[in-house]
Amino acid sequence: MTQSLLLFPHNVLEFRDAAFFDLVGQFCGEDIVEYLQLLRVRSVRSLLDVNDIFLPLQQDYVELAIVKKKLAFCRSDGSCIIKIGIQHDVDKLLNSLRNTSINNGQMTTAVTDENDLIIPFEILQQYPFLKGLINFFITSSQNSHSTDKPFLHYFLENFLSNLTVAESRYRYNEQVLDFAVCLSILAGHNAYEFLRINMPGALPSLITIQAKLSKAGFRALEGEFRYDDMNKYMNEINSKFAFCSEDCTSTLRRIVYDVRSNSFIGFTPPLDENGMPHIKYFRTNSIEDLKSWFEEKEMSHLLNLHMIQPICINNQISPSFALAAYGTNGKYTALDIIRRWYTIFEESSSRGIRIVGYSTDTDPKYLLAMKLVSGFFGVLINNPKSKHSSLLKVAVPTSWSWFYLPREQLFLFMQDATHVCTKLRNRLLQSSAIMMMGENVISIDYLLQLIESQSKFKHNLVKSDICPRDKQNYRSCEKLCAALEYLKEISGSDATVVYINIIRCVIIAFIDTSTTTSDRIYHACHHKTQRNSKQSTMQPEKITKQQIEEQVDRAFNDAFNLLVPLGIKQVLTQSIDVTMKQVSGHIYNHLNKSSTKADFLISTSIDEKNVQSDSDSEGSITEEDE
Repeated sequence: MTQSLLLFPHNVLEFRDAAFFDLVGQFCGEDIVEYLQLLRVRSVRSLLDVNDIFLPLQQDYVELAIVKKKLAFCRSDGSCIIKIGIQHDVDKLLNSLRNTSINNGQMTTAVTDENDLIIPFEILQQYPFLKGLINFFITSSQNSHSTDKPFLHYFLENFLSNLTVAESRYRYNEQVLDFAVCLSILAGHNAYEFLRINMPGALPSLITIQAKLSKAGFRALEGEFRYDDMNKYMNEINSKFAFCSEDCTSTLRRIVYDVRSNSFIGFTPPLDENGMPHIKYFRTNSIEDLKSWFEEKEMSHLLNLHMIQPICINNQISPSFALAAYGTNGKYTALDIIRRWYTIFEESSSRGIRIVGYSTDTDPKYLLAMKLVSGFFGVLINNPKSKHSSLLKVAVPTSWSWFYLPREQLFLFMQDATHVCTKLRNRLLQSSAIMMMGENVISIDYLLQLIESQSKFKHNLVKSDICPRDKQNYRSCEKLCAALEYLKEISGSDATVVYINIIRCVIIAFIDTSTTTSDRIYHACHHKTQRNSKQSTMQPEKITKQQIEEQVDRAFNDAFNLLVPLGIKQVLTQSIDVTMKQVSGHIYNHLNKSSTKADFLISTSIDEKNVQSDSDSEGSITEEDE
C-alpha cells in the first residue's frame, strides 16, 4: 500500500529553529522534538542529511536515557526497538520532505558533507560561467585572509544572495553600501540608476544611500554652512589653512519638499545682510502660502557650491570639503559676495582655521569683488580688513613698478585657470566678437584656413575643436596651442598667434604641474611661442628677489619682441620710452582712471548694471554663433 504524503508550505526546506520544531511537533509529537533538540538537529536540511535518525538510541548514552524510554521498548540486553507509531510518523515526515526536495531540484539526502555537493552537468552546460565563479571563490579563499577579502568577493556574495529572494527582502552589506555611495557621487544619479535598474539586487536604491548619508551626518540643509564639520575634518587631516572656492552650475527648476528641514527647496532663498542665504526660509503649513510662492517667488536655476581645499604640510593633497550648497537666481551683487567672504573668514577663524584666499571662475561679479577687496584698481570704503591683525604682508621692493597689488592683504585670490583658458577660447570662437591688436584682427578664420590648407598630421586640428557650442572644451585649448607654429605660416595671423599664446602661457604658468617656479613667473608675465629650454631646478623657497626681477625683465623683452609685428614699437615710441618702468607707469595711469569705488556698508554704492554674468551654459550662445 502506497503511503500518502504530507502537504507543506512551499518554503518548508528553509525551516529552522522554532519553525522547524513546530513542524516536527505537529506531525510527530513533542517527544521527537525533545529528541531532536538533544541531538542538535535544528533544521529541515539537517534532518534530511542524517541517514538514521534513531541510531544514537542503540547506545547507552546517559543524556538520552529519559527520552529513550519515551520513544522505544528496551530489552534486557540493552538493545531497543522504536515504537511502531513513532517510527511511522517519522518515516512519513522524512519521505514527504524528501519528495518535496526532489520536486524542487534540491535533493540532499545523499549529501552528508558539503564537499559531496555536485552540480549537474546540464546546469554547467547551460551556465558555463558557474565554473569561473567557483574558481574565483576558491582562489579568493586560498589567497586572501578571512578578514581581508577583495571587494568583488563581498559584491558577488551579496548579489547572489539577493537573487534568490523577493525585492522587498534585498539586503546589502557595509562594503556594498560604501561602494554604492562612492558610485552615486562619482557617476551621478542618472548613471547610478541606469546600473541599478539593469542589475537588480546588486546595488541599493538612492533612498537607501541617502538614508546612510543622513545617518552618518553627511547630508546638509540647503544654505547651511557646515563650519563645525569642516573644523572636525581639518583636525583629522591636521591642517589649519585652507582655500575656499565658490562657483555656480546650472540645475533643473523644480520644487521639492525636504522632510529633514520641513521646508520647500527650489525657490531662491533671499540673502541676509552678510550675503548668506536664509536657511529653512520657505516653511509653511498653509496651502495659500505655497500657492503664492509659486506665483510670486523665482525658482532657482543655479546651484551655488562652496568648497574648502585644505593646505597640508609636505605638499600633501587632501580631498576637498563641501562647506555649503544652495539654489540661486544669480541676482546678487559684488558686495553680497564680499560680505559672504568676510563672514566665512570670520566663522572659520573663530574655529582656528585660516582661510588663505578665495577662488572662483571668471564671472565679472566675482572679478569685481576681488578687485575691491584686494585694492587692485578698486577702493572699498570701510573695508573690514583694516581691523585684522592677521594680514598677509609681502615685502615688495618699491623698484618693482610693474607690481600693482597693495602690499597688505587679508586673503589672496585665484582664478580657475582652466576657466580662463576656455573663456579666452570661447571669445575667440564667437563670430559676434570682433577683437583687434593694433590694425590686426583676431579671427577664427585663420584657424579654418589652417585646417583646410594643411594636413591634420601637422596641426592635429579638426573643425570640432573650433566649435563654439562646446564651451568647456579644455582639450581644444591645448590643441590650439600645439598648432601655433603652423598657424604662424598663415598670412595675417599675427594677432591670432599672440592671442593663442596668451592661452598657452596661462596653461604653462597655472595648470601644468611640471612647470618650475621661475618659469611660472616668466610665463605669467608675457606670451611666448617656445617654452624656455633651460628649466630651473631651484626649489620655490630658494628663489630670490633678484631672480624674480630677471625673469620679469626677460618676459618683458620677449613679449615686446613678440608684439613687434603688430606695430607695438611704433605706438609706444610716439608717446613714451620703451622701458619696462615707463610702460608700467603708463599702464598704471590708464587702469587707475577706470578704478572702481564702493562702500562696504552701503549695498547700493556700486553700479553693476553693465556687469553681465559670463555664463558657460549652452543658452548663452547666440543665434549668430550657431
